[in-house]
Amino acid sequence: PLWQQLHEDAQKIQAEEERALSNEKIEFVYLGHAQYPKALAQISDPPLALAVEGDLSSFMLGEGVAVVGSREPHDMTQRWMKEEFYAYLR
Repeated sequence: PLWQQLHEDAQKIQAEEERALSNEKIEFVYLGHAQYPKALAQISDPPLALAVEGDLSSFMLGEGVAVVGSREPHDMTQRWMKEEFYAYLR
């Protein structure tokens, strides 16, 4: 049922927030918030929240890079993103 899916999604968001507490660079932007990307909000199943690392001003201008993939990436994927992909973008 929809209420059960919403409850599970809320639990996932809460878990992400708790993980991010140790990293002050990460901010969360929720669906419906002024900083949530309008184009992303229009897809059929938009994420309820985005974890944004870095300066949000470029994010608001529509500039940036998006990575499409699992909402629950493997630890090795996250490590690669931080060590390799982020370095490539700088």
